[in-house]
Parts: sequence; C-alpha cells; structure tokens
Amino acid sequence: GEQIGFSAVPQSVRTALRTHSAPFDCLVAFLFTHAHPDHYDPKFLASVASSDSVYGPGFGCLPSQTLGPGIRQLLLPEGRVYAFQSPHQGSGFSSVAHHALLVELEHHCLLIAGDGELSPELAGAIHAFCPHGADAVCVNPYHLLSPDSRSFLALLRPRFVLLSHL
Repeated sequence: GEQIGFSAVPQSVRTALRTHSAPFDCLVAFLFTHAHPDHYDPKFLASVASSDSVYGPGFGCLPSQTLGPGIRQLLLPEGRVYAFQSPHQGSGFSSVAHHALLVELEHHCLLIAGDGELSPELAGAIHAFCPHGADAVCVNPYHLLSPDSRSFLALLRPRFVLLSHL
C-alpha cells in the first residue's frame, strides 16, 4: 500500500510488478499470511495478478488441497507451499484469519510467520512437512520476546532468523 505508517513499497518495485519486469518477470504466485492493509493492497494486487495466482486465508483462488485440520497445500508448478492456520498475534485480532506459510524449494524450507502466534504445537506440525528443520524463519521482532515463539524457534532449529515488518 501507499498509506502513511504502513510498509512502503518503492515506486520502482510497484512499476516492475505491474509490468512483470525483472526481477518479477517469472512470478508464479502471490502469497499472503493475512489480509491486513499493511500486508495486502487488494486494488494494487488486482492490477498485477489474476485471482488464480493469489493465496491468502479467505481470499484468492490459487488451487489448494486440505491435508488435515488447519493445513493446506498450495498447488504450484514448482516447489511446495503449505499454509498452517495460526491465530493472529494480539487479542484485538482474534477474528483475523491468518496462516503461517512454509515454502519448500529445492529441499530448502523457508517459513513466513507473518503476524501469527508461534507455538510448540505449530512447530510440531511444520516439522512433519520439513523434518530437517527450517533453513530460515521470517518473524516479527516481537516474536523474539515471546517464550512460546522462542520455544517454537528452538524446536524448528532454523539456520537463519530473518526479521520483517520492522
């Protein structure tokens, strides 16, 4: 989005997305953890993607299949993506549908936690799909303050912890 106080996207990136120019000339899908305006701009997304290439909990039409309670596999031409239902962090956001996204490409696993609660139970569910542990986990800085999130990270054993949403 372009709203003040939200994650700013430089105009050059927005233009490259809109024109499918490098580095966005081979995009397969747009994946979202949830539909908050600081993550998801429906008007801009509609200008750069067809609905069948978009996934977010409760929106988008990217094909997927249910693997179990709260777990979906997104059907993509390359790699694998698993969406794990995870509550949005904060009591004021309990009604927001949220998924943690596990992206597996060439035997490397990246977990995008978004704004979700990270629990040892979620780590166990993710570990079933990525038994060697995650290569990287993308978390919010506040995740590092939560005992449950730190337990989650210890169980998942990522090689890298990437901070986002700063």
